[in-house]
Amino acid sequence: MRLKYLGLMVLLIASPLWATSKPNILFIMVDDLGKEWISCYGADDIETPVIDSLAKGGMRFENAYSMPQCTPSRVTLLTGKYPWRTGWVNHWDVPRWGVGYFDWKARENMTYARIMKTAGYATAASGKWQISDFRLVPDAMAKHGFDDWAMWTGFESGVKASGARYADAYVHTREGSKTYEGEFGPDIYTDFLIDFMTENKDKPMALYFPMALTHGPLVPTPLEPDVSDKLGKHKAMVRYTDHLVGRLVSAIDELGIRDRTIIIFTTDNGSGGSITGTRNGRPQKGGKANKGEHGVCNPFIVNCPGLVPEGVVTDALTDFTDLLPTFAELGGATVPEDLKIDGVSIAPLLLGKADDSPREWIMALGHGGASLDEKGVRGKADYASRVIRDKHHKVWVNNDREIERLHDLQADPFEEANLIESTQPEHLAALKKFQAVVDAMPAMDARPVYEPREPNSWDRKTSGKSKSKTKEKTEKKRRKDGRTAKGGPSQAGAPVLPAEDGSYILEPKTARVFGRKLHYNADARNNLAAWTDASEYPEWLLKNVKAGEYEVELTYGARSAGNGYTIEAGDSALAGKTEETGDLRKYETLPVGRIVLAGGDVSVSIKPAGEMESALMNFRELTLKPVEE
Repeated sequence: MRLKYLGLMVLLIASPLWATSKPNILFIMVDDLGKEWISCYGADDIETPVIDSLAKGGMRFENAYSMPQCTPSRVTLLTGKYPWRTGWVNHWDVPRWGVGYFDWKARENMTYARIMKTAGYATAASGKWQISDFRLVPDAMAKHGFDDWAMWTGFESGVKASGARYADAYVHTREGSKTYEGEFGPDIYTDFLIDFMTENKDKPMALYFPMALTHGPLVPTPLEPDVSDKLGKHKAMVRYTDHLVGRLVSAIDELGIRDRTIIIFTTDNGSGGSITGTRNGRPQKGGKANKGEHGVCNPFIVNCPGLVPEGVVTDALTDFTDLLPTFAELGGATVPEDLKIDGVSIAPLLLGKADDSPREWIMALGHGGASLDEKGVRGKADYASRVIRDKHHKVWVNNDREIERLHDLQADPFEEANLIESTQPEHLAALKKFQAVVDAMPAMDARPVYEPREPNSWDRKTSGKSKSKTKEKTEKKRRKDGRTAKGGPSQAGAPVLPAEDGSYILEPKTARVFGRKLHYNADARNNLAAWTDASEYPEWLLKNVKAGEYEVELTYGARSAGNGYTIEAGDSALAGKTEETGDLRKYETLPVGRIVLAGGDVSVSIKPAGEMESALMNFRELTLKPVEE
């Protein structure tokens, strides 16, 4: 069996006449790709002719929101619920980290596939799932409503072969999981869908195609096998994405179901932060895990000749919560009355029966890794930061449920001017409107709902019980006092062990902190803050380092650009300068460069390079990823 993994969302709706038969729904979702890499959205560095033709012959959305990162986006589109309701407010890589999972037994986790089956749909999924562990539940896809599937397993801890989503792909089907030697994963996933459509062309079909492309690792493709540089590989992967969409469209044409198949193309979040493209003449850094518009306002194209009006560019608002109710209305399925759905159907808009969507606002939240406590998986904060927008304005809401930024997106599409202190009537009215939305949401996000399983060897370990108030007071006093009388660190830190892929994630809580002002905020802020003294710095001890070159990324918030710093690792050093993120509380993940680490145990520190304009940064995370040979 040939399978293929794509990161696009495609909806197939099969019916000669909308009034008398059910449409096919093909939902294609690309992994990690922003508008700056789709030419019909203004990309200057690449051409995507097939995707462009879908937009020209259908409907292109300007204001469609995904969530900022993988898991929140996927659970949102499957359930029609915002992450704060499902609990998946952060990324959780189930095959790699274990413990929690997207549990089919919880009614809150009802998927659109299960609902479409009640209306007689044949359902299939192909590509990236990553919210179940197929070793433990081989039929997880069936339990979530899919008749057949061909999925990359995700990286299963302890199973080296499972890391392959591209060359020699490790794929899970009804026959189990295995390596397909000599085959390119995205081709396998695409072939599977074409085979499924061929076998079920006389039935209404709901197909879910969460692509593996264009997520890293960056690799050559069968069409461009000789490309070697990083940006060249990324472009080749985008072009191969376009090629595979073309194969699907051609197959639908050949099967004679083109005029009854609705194709929806979108992406799960913005491009990776180490990739910069140019859109409409302006460089745009990838926005994955960022709540800026380049991270959450992503491509969304709908096409079906004769059903979806052609040549339409709409400013209608929609986000991923709308997909489940839209699919249900298109297919004549009924959403159970007791099932709480946050989204609304935009089917009338897609079919040309309405000029706008019913949405007055849309929302995005969910980035970074989730946390563990004695009860299992939970969000990093009790209340995840989020962004809410309408057609004109956008607000940023912090972990304390406070609106901290207001932007006029029509006058300031790049969110450079914070209007939070403005007294203009239109800005005050916008703040009042969005505050009402914030007030209507719970003060604490839900936790992911799943039935606990017996521990597995690869499970991440819980952090244990919460600290007592006495211990918290002691730690606060210690941070306030700064250095001890002997000049030691104000925070002792903890050794950092490598992840399964050999990367290191350096967090505020594991740092040895040398300073009187610089300190760790152990609450929802989860940062190193008050970094105003050039003599103060954090340091980490990395254990069991494999010698070699590592990609370095920093996650931080900064008011000022150009403050210098140096990352020191043993005898190696990497110099960098801060980029302005808009505010100390607005975090972005930005590439710094590469550094060579010696083997064994290595100390890593970040030290300011001279005096600073305002604070150096609010530090959230330093990531070291081994460079692939």
